[in-house]
Amino acid sequence: MAAYDALGGKADRDDALHAAVAAMLAKDVLYAPLAALCARFPAWLASARLQLPAGEYEGRGRQFQVYQRLVAQYEVEPDAYAKVVSLVQEAAGYGPPPRELVAELGGGLDLAADGRPLFPGLAEGGEG
Repeated sequence: MAAYDALGGKADRDDALHAAVAAMLAKDVLYAPLAALCARFPAWLASARLQLPAGEYEGRGRQFQVYQRLVAQYEVEPDAYAKVVSLVQEAAGYGPPPRELVAELGGGLDLAADGRPLFPGLAEGGEG
């Protein structure tokens, strides 16, 4: 937090935060993993159909549709930041993607029970 406070005034901090979020949402960061997730999602949905409660299954289907729209957004208009943010927020409303899919794409990344990545050296609460 001290580094954030050292940025000066509120406008400077807001600009730095906006730039950091924009960098995380850039096509070169998110497109490939999202496209890979979308490629695997239909098979996962088919296998999970009988195992999930109907409401959760439908939610996962809607989540997949949002991911597809986000991939399409990156393909058509990747620099439309407001649209990308809106889609990311909509996707977040469905929670993290299925743990099994994240594990397939994570390259051995350990995951918490809720699907969040666990980083070596950091405690569960995010403190080192």
